[in-house]
Amino acid sequence: MPAREHQLAAIADYVELATGGAAAAILDLGSGPGSVADVVLRRCPDARAAAVDLDPWLIELGRRTASAGTRIGWIEADLRDPAWVGALPDGPYGAVTCATTLHWLDHSEIRRLYSDAARLLPHGGILLVADVLPTGSPGLQRLARAAAASREGAHEETWDRFWRDARTVEQFAELVEERDRRLLPRRPRVSLPVEAHAAALAEAGFRDVGEVWRLHEAAVLAALR
Repeated sequence: MPAREHQLAAIADYVELATGGAAAAILDLGSGPGSVADVVLRRCPDARAAAVDLDPWLIELGRRTASAGTRIGWIEADLRDPAWVGALPDGPYGAVTCATTLHWLDHSEIRRLYSDAARLLPHGGILLVADVLPTGSPGLQRLARAAAASREGAHEETWDRFWRDARTVEQFAELVEERDRRLLPRRPRVSLPVEAHAAALAEAGFRDVGEVWRLHEAAVLAALR
């Protein structure tokens, strides 16, 4: 993702400021290999993170490569299953992050996820969500998609090429096969506009919601409990 490091830095900025860098527990939803958790924990050296994802390959990648090491606890759970909260270790959580995940969920699943996050956070806790969050008129959205595509075309590595390469490594075969079993039947959903996310967050009980970072279609929303 173009400018990914800037997006992650923005998320870490708000988590650090909202928690005061204290020894709060961080919950990273749809964590993949823990990219968000790793950046946040570098800013908050006394904190720990619970990283939740359904992809066994990416979780194993995170276990082996995340610089935060054992400060990240890995949890295999499906955010589309209402019972996912039961897999979590005890909180309380000072911040919840969710990056590049929401486009796999439909509107009702997103609303439920926001309600779950609100219940897990204390008053003053923060939720940061990052994804393709279109805004503006249909014409402006088309321009944003074209601008994002032009930036992506400048990068040699793509998501599809990454997974093609992973499938050629014999040692990955078992995990990739399990990943395919869990995830291939699914397809990304149509990305909801940022206004729909803001409305769902307000409905879930977040008292202050605002966009804090954007590059074309990609944006970060911050929501205070």
